[in-house]
Amino acid sequence: MDAMRTSIFAACVLASACATAPVPESAPLVPADVSATLTREDSGSYTLTYRFREPQTALVFGQAPLTYRAGEWTSLTEGAEVEAIGQMDALIFEEPATEASFRFAPSSENLPKAYTAFIPYTTGDHGVLTGQFRLMPAESREAIEAFNQTANEWGKPDLDLDLTIKSESPIWLRGKRYDGEVTLTPEGDDTYAFVGELQPVEGESFVGFVDPGLPSWVADGFDANLVRIFSELTDGWGKDLPRKSTVIFGFHGLEGEGLNLTGGALDGGVLALEAGGEALTDREPGILTYLQWFFAHEAAHLYQKMDNGNPADQLHAWIHEGSANTMAHDVAASFSEDPNGFLMEVYSSAYRDCVAGLEKGPLTEAVGRGDFGAFYACGDFMGLITDAGLPDHSLYDFWNRFKKVASERGDEGLTHEAYFETFAGLGASEAAMKDIRTLALEPVENPSAFLKAALERSGLGVTLSEDGTPLAFRLRADGDRKALMRRATISG
Repeated sequence: MDAMRTSIFAACVLASACATAPVPESAPLVPADVSATLTREDSGSYTLTYRFREPQTALVFGQAPLTYRAGEWTSLTEGAEVEAIGQMDALIFEEPATEASFRFAPSSENLPKAYTAFIPYTTGDHGVLTGQFRLMPAESREAIEAFNQTANEWGKPDLDLDLTIKSESPIWLRGKRYDGEVTLTPEGDDTYAFVGELQPVEGESFVGFVDPGLPSWVADGFDANLVRIFSELTDGWGKDLPRKSTVIFGFHGLEGEGLNLTGGALDGGVLALEAGGEALTDREPGILTYLQWFFAHEAAHLYQKMDNGNPADQLHAWIHEGSANTMAHDVAASFSEDPNGFLMEVYSSAYRDCVAGLEKGPLTEAVGRGDFGAFYACGDFMGLITDAGLPDHSLYDFWNRFKKVASERGDEGLTHEAYFETFAGLGASEAAMKDIRTLALEPVENPSAFLKAALERSGLGVTLSEDGTPLAFRLRADGDRKALMRRATISG
């Protein structure tokens, strides 16, 4: 990675000093509801010990809208078990207890609409999601059994948690190195701590940990790709990120079929990236474009999250995921050797996925049926309609105003209501407002016909074959003076 240099300073760039950070000396004066100690063992497994201020009988894990711990966590405490109950992982005690310990291999499973718990590196190191251990109270096992939804809908606040991570290897957290242990208080999904011997690297656009097992053609061009992507997004948003992004980039190897990409953007400018699959074996222009799209999509989230721009909840995921896709598609196409082919492929896929999702039911029910792809696909077209519906404003302009409106409303996160208020305030037509509201919130009869008509009402369009296969798209409306998409029409 010629463009990057290994540097202890790199991960300290956000800190006030570059010395090794001291271990916190004492616990808070007011004890947390629960303390947890995560210890990395020499075998590569982890042990986790919970200690509760009050005796507990039943608790619900707050991270991830699905189960993945049950069956993987081995209890070291008699009478305490992690169980999958309905759509949630729960911690269940036979008798009220104040302590429970478990041993488990770090889970690197790709979790839909949730950050990977442990991002694996070919060196044996890990990016550890610090928010994965949070717990929510439950009245009883029976109350959990009667609740047929995910942890996202449980509705009870997380217990206050102090998490201590222990390791003989260095621990890097928020730009500082800790030797031995570090204690933190996670909020929500929080961030990633890096646990291992790999040293941080610093590029022009980021600091962080890039897996040395990545194919050289991916690693060598990574920083240059991010520089171009951040430049494009900064021009669009009209503002730069407050600091270099912090990158956790793990590699899953070349064994898997095709191309596998997983990522996320966390508060504090953290990009969590994972890549793998046989498609990465050799440099191919088409694969490079998809990598650039992947980086751009996650980078777009960093700009969205600036100034308290987090989503209100998963029901609003189309807002962030859709617009990030719209922005990333335009950026990646601008780098591609075949922009027409790339855009035709991604928008044909998005059209099929959106229609298929809406045929199953309204977007508001997509989380419950596990159809997370519908948020990306339908949200992408809603981003295009938003962009086309404001000829004097780009989608980037809309987002800058959108976050201000949400803040002025006092909303906790970005909501449908703030979206529609912003759209109307910037001059959107009633027809465009109704189309997006229908796609986002209501059941849609004949989704293909509705989506096609909605695009046409906004000056966009899709040409379909007799069997409903997209043959061409209009991505930029005539007279749209600040359209985001640089290519007006594409075709197969």
